Formats: sequence, C-alpha cells, structure tokens
Amino acid sequence: MSAEKERVVKTICGMCQTHCGIDVHVRGNTIVKIEPMKEHILRRLCVKATAITDLQYSKERLLYPLKKVNGSFKRISWDEALDMIISKLTYTKERYGPQALAIEYGHAVFIKESIGLMKTFAEAYGTPNLFDCGNVCGWPTVCGQKVTCGGDYLAYHLGRTHCYVNWGLNAWHSQTAGRFLIERLKEKGAKIIVIDPRTTSEAKMADLHIRVRPGTDLALALALMNVIITEELYDKEFVDKWTIGFDELAEAVRDYTPHWAAGVTGAPAKDIEELARLYATIKPACIANVVCLDQSSNAFQAHRALTILMAITGNLDAEGGNKILKWPPHRLMNWIPPDDEYVPCGKSFTADRFPIWEEIIKEPQGSAFADTLLTGKPYPIKSFIAAASGMLRSYPNQNKLREAITKLDFMVVMDVFMTELAERADIVLPATTWLESRWCDCYEVAHLPMIAVANKVFEPSGECWSDDRFWIELGRRMGYEDHFPWTNSDEAIDDILHSIGHSLEEVDEYPGGFFYHPREFKAYEREGFKTPSGRVEIYAERLEKMGLPPLPVPYIEPLISPISTPELFSAYPLMALSGTRTQEYEHTTGRNLPALRSKRPDPEIQMNPEDAKESDIEHGEWVTIESPQGKCTMKADISADTPKGIVSMPHGWGGESNVNFLTSDDHLDPIVGAAILKGFACRVRKAV
Repeated sequence: MSAEKERVVKTICGMCQTHCGIDVHVRGNTIVKIEPMKEHILRRLCVKATAITDLQYSKERLLYPLKKVNGSFKRISWDEALDMIISKLTYTKERYGPQALAIEYGHAVFIKESIGLMKTFAEAYGTPNLFDCGNVCGWPTVCGQKVTCGGDYLAYHLGRTHCYVNWGLNAWHSQTAGRFLIERLKEKGAKIIVIDPRTTSEAKMADLHIRVRPGTDLALALALMNVIITEELYDKEFVDKWTIGFDELAEAVRDYTPHWAAGVTGAPAKDIEELARLYATIKPACIANVVCLDQSSNAFQAHRALTILMAITGNLDAEGGNKILKWPPHRLMNWIPPDDEYVPCGKSFTADRFPIWEEIIKEPQGSAFADTLLTGKPYPIKSFIAAASGMLRSYPNQNKLREAITKLDFMVVMDVFMTELAERADIVLPATTWLESRWCDCYEVAHLPMIAVANKVFEPSGECWSDDRFWIELGRRMGYEDHFPWTNSDEAIDDILHSIGHSLEEVDEYPGGFFYHPREFKAYEREGFKTPSGRVEIYAERLEKMGLPPLPVPYIEPLISPISTPELFSAYPLMALSGTRTQEYEHTTGRNLPALRSKRPDPEIQMNPEDAKESDIEHGEWVTIESPQGKCTMKADISADTPKGIVSMPHGWGGESNVNFLTSDDHLDPIVGAAILKGFACRVRKAV
C-alpha cells in the first residue's frame, strides 16, 4: 500500500486572538508541519504555534458527553445530554422565569459566530443574562469609548504613526505582531513613549518612560489635557467642528496641573509636560491601551479621558492615530449588535447597579455574578451554561465565586478539557478544537478590521461537537426553529458573508482573510460620530441624565490604595499588579501543553531586589502571596525592572497559583463595575 499523500490545509490559527494564517501540512490524521501562510498579512508564527500538535493530540481532551452521578462522571450520549439540558432549562423557566438562566462564554469563543448563536438562544429563551470574560478585559474600554465618540473599538494604527504612546500595554508579550511592529517604528524614527510602573521590554527602548502609581492613569490624562489646552496645542478646527463640551473641559482641568499630577501619580511634572507636548505636536500620534485601565476603580472615566485626548489632538479616526473600526453588519458577528439587532429580554442581574454598562454592552457585569448567586438579588439564578469559560481562574475573589456556584441547581460546561469549572458541572460536553471545525471570525489584525473563515483540518475527535453545532441543535430541539434557520455552522457563516457581499464559495480566494470594507479614515466627515449629537461628546448629557459625571472629573483616588485604605496597606504593604503577560500563554489556556509548559514551567512573581531582601527571599524561591481575600504561591523573579513597593504577577494559572484568590469584587468601578485587578494590597513571604 502506498503511503498517504501529504496535503496542505490553509486555515487560521486559534492559539490566540491575533489569528495568523497558517498552512497545516497533514498526512492522514497526522500533522507533519505548520508554516506561516504566505497569503496572510502576518507571515510569521509565534511560540504558541509550537503547541498546536500538543493541543490536537492531547490525551487529556474530553471526547464524550459526561453526566455527574453520585459525585463521579459517567459517559452518556449526546441525545441523553440534550434531553437532560432541555428538561432542566424548561423547568427553570417555568418555575423561576427565563431570567433564572445565565450563560457565560470565555475568550476561546470570543468574537466568533458562536457568540451570535448564543445571543440568539438567549433571545429565544428569554434571558438577558448572557455575559462573558469582557467584564475583566475589554468591555470597560468599549463603554468609555462608546459614550465619548460612538466607536466600539479604537485601534491604534501603528503602520503610519509618528508617535506611539504605549499606555500600559505589554504588546511585546501579548501580541504576536507587537515586537516586529514596534521595532519597525523605532527604525523609522518614530517617538516611542511608554506609560507603565514597570520597566518593560518596550520601556527599555522608549524615548520617554513615564512611571505611574497603579490606578492613577486618570490623573495623568487630566494633567495632559491641562497642558495641551493651556498651551493651545489642541486641534482647534476639529474641536470647534466635531466636539461638544470643550469649554467645560478646559475649565474643569484648570487645576489638574502637571505639578498636581506628579504628587498623585509619582511621575515627574517635567515628564508629564514633555509627554503632553510630544503627543499633541507630533502628527500623527496613537495611544495603545486596553486591559490595564480596565482593571481599576477609575476604568470608565480613564477611558473617557484617553478618548478625549485622541479627539482634541486630531488623532481620532486619523491615519496613524486611533482608528474607529467598523464591524460586519450581521447580528452573528458583532461584538455589540445594534439596538434593532439584539435587545436583551428584560433587565439583567446588574441592570440597576450599572445602567450605562447595560445600555452599551447589553449584558450583565460578570464581576457581580457571585453576589447575585449568593444573595438571590435582584432575582435568583438557578441554571448556568458555560462555554470555554476560564472564570475560575480569571474572575476576582475566587473563594467567593467558588462558594457561589454551589448555589446553582444545574450547570453545564462545554470545553476541550476538564477544567476546574467543568469538574463542578452536572453535564460536561466535549468541544472540538479550532482545527476540527470551520469557523468565521471578525478580528483586528495589523490594526485593521479583517474577516476570515478558518478551514477544518480534521474531523472531530471522539464525539466532540463545535460550539455552533451545540447551540443550533439545542435551539432547534427546544422549538426555536424561527430563531435558528440554520441547520449547521456553514449555513450561518454563509449568512454572515452574504451580509458583506461575499459567500462561502468564495472563501478559497481569500485563505488569509480579507478586509471587508475599504480602508477609510475620518469617516466622521461624511457620517458624523455615532453619538446622540453626532460629535465627540466631551460633555456627555446621557451620563448627566443618569446622575453620572458628564465630564471625566473629578479625579477620585483609587478605592484601594495607600491613600484610600492606609490601614490595609499597613498590613499588606506591597501594591500588586495582576495579569502580567508572557508570550507562551493566552489568558487561562496552554499550561497543560508540554511545548509551552517546558518553556515557562512556573508562575513567577516579579519583585524588586529591596523588597525581596526585606523578606529574605532569594531569586527562584517559592513564595506565598497574601491579601485580605486569600493567598497563592509563585516563584520569585527578582529584578530591578519592577519598582520598590510593587509586585507583578501573571493571571491564568490554576490551583494554588491562581492570582485571583488575592483579588476582590468588593471595590468595583462605580460606573461600569470593573474590578481592581491592578493596584490591590498584598504581602509576600517565603513559602512554608
């Protein structure tokens, strides 16, 4: 018998959200090698790609539906699993109302058409309680930007910028394209500015490094506005024609001087002044940020302030500045569907507490999920379905959350592996890997909006189903055929592609994906901004009507800090940053894959040498980190790159190294509910 021929499947890598194009060389059911796809805009692979074969052939994969019986899991059929789910969901709806069902999805399905199918199911069932991991990553950004300029996402356009302001973004480790794009900027002579307490890889190559005390970013932004307005460095034409509330802003920031900000942030006043002048006068300039500002008690107003900075300097929606991305006009693919496409059924469990979040994100704030389960307020949540969820590693206050989920009557988890959440479920469903299904994704690559269809490389292992298949099948079996006209994911994907003038038959022409609308800057000149006024709303009346500050003032000290809670920091003297990224791992995934674990075997807490010496801690020793919420263990990485008084830790590790045993859900951003994952109090000692 002749050996099987090698075939090449062009698809999109699902190991992280950059989604590079790859050529998978296959012989039979074996991956021979993986290469960058020449048709893709990013013709390179990152370290995560080395673990693709580990993922596909892992012996730890879930392969069959499981049902918990007397504390242990028993293999069942898909029909039996679906029958049980339908029975439980029907009972929940009849006994408690449809809002008693909550659905959560994690990063692994983020933005794919699966989310649209989940929204469709929630709409058909009648629950407003569909939410995701964006409560700790991404959605606070969207809230601040959407209120201010109407844009869901302001991509930083590195390819044409002359001044790159990295505001707390560790792109060197968190983005596949980050390193080479920044190196290219440096070669071109662009100014590189980094705002970060730590001396990161990018900070070491920066022209200006601004160290700020965690949680004080809003103070820095207000001081930058003070300088730009006082010295008349703002774009007068743009401000006059396209903003509302500039005069009120000018008056409001009058007292927020660089000298004042220096006392709050710890950054020298002269550096703050230099940053303001560089950003305002070097055109075009862009600000790169997301997660660091999301994880503080000033998240919403800080993002409002950054968006205003982009606007008053003329860098908003400008080439080389921050581009307002446009998403495909289809309900299955939008992050936040238009009002006429998806309206949550009733009030979510946080609608009254965080109304602006509910209005914009159209889902509950997941950081308050534990409180809702424990208190039953505003109403009880009894059933829960989770898809690719990392909540038991990524959500704050893990001790509380783990207690809270025991209050559920019924829980279903769908995933590739038996996660900590799946171990607690009543039904566990086996999901395909991204290599085993065709999926459509809309994402931002090289800071431009792209849509791509990933080709299936293998048939599903065991009895694994794709997320799409599960939601379509569940919806149709529950009698929601009108909501689910598709019988499989290909039909749903074809529907999406037709909405932008393409079809599934054409996909082979664009294996690396394609930009689904022409590159266009300053679209506001033709259509205005998507705000009530059609302008950038520096002064937002919609906030004022809700009893919220219409300007990003006054500055409020972080709810947890040496100033706000001095007694706390006397007992826990170190300020902790969680969420430190490394190239090997994507959020909560990858640590069970040998190719990655061999490169980064242990979680490490970065400490300043002086702090380590005070606690008699040596480099490489295991240490215990404690906070009022709990404790975790990591290895000490002692380096002067981390300032004295600050420690920095990765998220995503499980077991005793889960950093979110330290974090709290008691001090949330009062406007959008963001948790304080950066700047909380802790102490470190040798592990016992």
